[in-house]
Amino acid sequence: MDTVVVSRLYLALVLLFLLKETDLWSVADRFLLSRGFIQTLLSSSSAQELEEFWPFNALLTELTRRLTYCVQAELIPLMEVAGVMEGRAKQQYKTGYKTLAHLANADPNVLMKTSACFLKRFSNQIVASAKV
Repeated sequence: MDTVVVSRLYLALVLLFLLKETDLWSVADRFLLSRGFIQTLLSSSSAQELEEFWPFNALLTELTRRLTYCVQAELIPLMEVAGVMEGRAKQQYKTGYKTLAHLANADPNVLMKTSACFLKRFSNQIVASAKV
């Protein structure tokens, strides 16, 4: 078998494991690759950069977003809020804030009380960022 084909298959398997909501560290350990290499692979795997894939841009947008965040699909809208990382997105999702609209319409005081470790300033920032 051609080594180029095997290399591409190997990299496709790495991307598949990332797509299956496995965190970057676990994938790096499983495939014996550095996290830096995997992050570079993620950034270079966007089909939007390749002209020959222009017909597939609309189809691959969601795939690119999922690979960018490496989280469950339902957390992606919450991850787009400034200052929200995976842990906070999971916490917000569990407390009922499932979309940007939920966060944008949230009362910062209620958000602060329902989410552990939230300061009032941070709650205000999240609500303001979700409104944008």
